[in-house]
This record gives sequence, C-alpha cells and structure tokens, in this order.
Amino acid sequence: MNYIKGIGYSIRKFSFNSRKSLNVLKYSSLSLQNNIKCSAIYRDMNIISGSEDSYLRIWDSETGKCKQILEGHTGSITCVSTFKHTIISGSTDHNIRVWSEDSNGDFSCDHILYGHTTPISCVHIIHSDTNPQIISGSSDGTIILWDNSIIPKFILKNHTSSITSIKFISKTKFITESTDNTVKIFDLTSLQPDTEIHQTPHFIDTTILFSNNIRLNMYLL
Repeated sequence: MNYIKGIGYSIRKFSFNSRKSLNVLKYSSLSLQNNIKCSAIYRDMNIISGSEDSYLRIWDSETGKCKQILEGHTGSITCVSTFKHTIISGSTDHNIRVWSEDSNGDFSCDHILYGHTTPISCVHIIHSDTNPQIISGSSDGTIILWDNSIIPKFILKNHTSSITSIKFISKTKFITESTDNTVKIFDLTSLQPDTEIHQTPHFIDTTILFSNNIRLNMYLL
C-alpha cells in the first residue's frame, strides 16, 4: 500500500510498509513559488494536488509528469477529495468546485457550491454508488451537507472554530475534528452530536489508519 504527502513545493509517494519515498513529483520551474496545500490519490494511482496559486494539478505518479491543470478557483486550494470520476476541491474563495472526467480523461468543472461564508477547510465525498453526497467544513466551524451535491441540505454550527477534518464512518454517522479542541460524532437522524470529546489546547496528534479508510486521531496530553 502507498500513500502521498505534499511537502513544500513537491509531492512524495511513500511505501506504507517501509515509509520510504518511492517517487517525487515537482512543479515546473514556472510554478516553484506555489506551495502545495493538499493532495489526494485518484484512481489508477494518479495524484491530485492543490496549491496556493489556486490551481489543481493532476499527476502521473509513475512518471512524475503533470497531466492537467484545473483552473477556476480564485483563492488558495485548501482541500481535495476524490470518488470514481469526480474531484471535489475547496478553497479560500469560500467555494467548492465539483470536477468530472470526460471520456478523454480530461476534467472540467460541473458545479460550484455556494453556501460557506469563510474559507473551506475540508471536504469529503460520501462513497455511495446510488447517491454520493458531499459534506464540507469551513474555518468558522460551519458544516454543510449538500443535497444532490448542489444545494445545502443542512447547515450545522456546533463547533466554535475551524473544522480540520470531516469523515463519514457509517451511512448515518460522521465524525468532525476542530481547532476548538473537540472531536464530535454526529447522527444524521438527529443532526446533533451524540458523542463529544474535549481536549486541552496543547496536544499531540497521532493518526491511525484503518482498513476501511476510517481515520482516528488520538490526543495525548
């Protein structure tokens, strides 16, 4: 198993078992000044990166070449998520863009999601073959679930600071992390957190990856 990490002006692909870098993807000399802010793996081991220059880049992880540059955002790309033939990106321009792949392998923007009033801090696609949906968090602590991936289905403001991570852990529950030093698990039936973990402002963040792609952060004083 491999994983990726954006480091400064490059992206490194690592072996999960050995933790050794397998490949380094770098911008062309024209774009070296733009810091990478986020990255995600796309099918067939392509890699999507987002940077401060407001562009998304699609890379071939084997050759290290940039295959396509996606333009549209007007602020720094802060987060990116993928599912099948779709890319979701969030930005400091307060908007989320939905990009779809055509039969030639090229991406274009299908939808722009308006609803957040502060920079987007995280996005996640609910992996469903019948009705995939998008959930997002922003720097003011707002959470939005998008109905049909276009309009807000519900808006939650249970956090008091920026959402740093948001993931579905079942069909009816999702977990959020925030810089307000809390982790909350929400139930879609009540739209209220049924579990809440409070932390002190000073903690160590340790990430655990499970086989079903659930991520749990353990906080140690």
